[in-house]
Amino acid sequence: MLFGPKVIEVEAPPMSGGANEPFLRAGRNLKIAYRASSDMLEEKWIVAYFDTFTKFCFGHPNEEVLHGHSLYSKGLRFYSVHEVLDSPWIKEIEKVNSVHSRHSKELFEDERHWIFTFQDETLEVVSTKAPVFSVIDANSADDALQK
Repeated sequence: MLFGPKVIEVEAPPMSGGANEPFLRAGRNLKIAYRASSDMLEEKWIVAYFDTFTKFCFGHPNEEVLHGHSLYSKGLRFYSVHEVLDSPWIKEIEKVNSVHSRHSKELFEDERHWIFTFQDETLEVVSTKAPVFSVIDANSADDALQK
């Protein structure tokens, strides 16, 4: 049993350490395209796909203030994809849902919390499934999401 959140870096294709230009598309699923590491050939994009999600947040903090994120001291790092174990965000979502007449804590047992740290934004996603990653040849993030 964990005592408080722990952030672990997950295996994912390496993202660009500079202007990674993330672009999102959300509906019943969530797709994120962002620039691949400069170690890869030019115009490669990483697409992370969540088949389903419960909640996501995109924006602040950027790299300049990432160390102010409440999970930074728990292992959150720059330009990486992470999973948060014992997530306070999932606990908050479950607490909000607890007012529902048919609420059950078991509904949230499979939820997982993911964090993508980009140069100018951070993306946090709660989903029952891990993201699926692809590396795509494309001229832009929008093009990568079309493929």
